[in-house]
Amino acid sequence: MKYLLMAIVALAPFSLAPSRAASPIAVVVGPQSSLHNLSMSDLRRVYLGYAGRVDRVEGIQVVEFTPLRREFYERVLEMSESRVKRHWIGLLFAGEATVPPKEFDQIPEVRDYLAGNAKAIAFVPLNQAGPPLKVISVDGFSPSSTEYPLR
Repeated sequence: MKYLLMAIVALAPFSLAPSRAASPIAVVVGPQSSLHNLSMSDLRRVYLGYAGRVDRVEGIQVVEFTPLRREFYERVLEMSESRVKRHWIGLLFAGEATVPPKEFDQIPEVRDYLAGNAKAIAFVPLNQAGPPLKVISVDGFSPSSTEYPLR
């Protein structure tokens, strides 16, 4: 009995852990945006509200595709959703950020918003990053590369 209990405890983290295959995430902008590439560092700074200007684009509007938000935060920011929310609340309360992230639940909403806002940036599943969205590279790698950091 003692050994059975030890075996169950030893296997518990593996059996209880949610199994989800990570799918590629595309960082996208509208067709009028001048952004083409971001470093992972700049991407983190943008989504944490620290980057007021990146690659000649001033006043970037952060856009979140809510169904993918948790995975994006974990993979890019290495933070939980609740921690990122608390972070943004702190920035807004301190007056350090004036525009919180826009949130959309549907890909057509993200497409429409980015098509009309050249300063907006979003993340979507790679397989849904079609026109008019423009996929930007991260650290110089496109999503088709095996070196792409959001693969």
